[in-house]
Amino acid sequence: MKKVLNILMLLVASLFVVKNGVAQDPHFTQFHRIPTFYNPASAGHGVEHIRLTMLYRNQWSSVTSPFKTQALFFDKQVSKVGFGINMINNTVDILCLHYLVSCCDDGLNVSKSTIKF
Repeated sequence: MKKVLNILMLLVASLFVVKNGVAQDPHFTQFHRIPTFYNPASAGHGVEHIRLTMLYRNQWSSVTSPFKTQALFFDKQVSKVGFGINMINNTVDILCLHYLVSCCDDGLNVSKSTIKF
């Protein structure tokens, strides 16, 4: 029992030891161009054809290792269902984060209003 408790305490303690902190989320100045990044339920909302957005941001370029973010956002409405894909590459020094997110939403009519989910 004592051996199991020691192993459990070691596992819990290892959760608090972090070699490299990964706390950098991508930040965009033109957030109104990428609604599916902040709200996946908006995929295809108000889009007649295709919404395709490509973004590049080089933040703090005077620093030795600046933040570089490349992103591609796509969404389209098919019938009454919206589909979307977000691809993001966020790089700083040796840390490189890749995001691939797919979105799908449908409307639910409740009385005279519509609820998006």
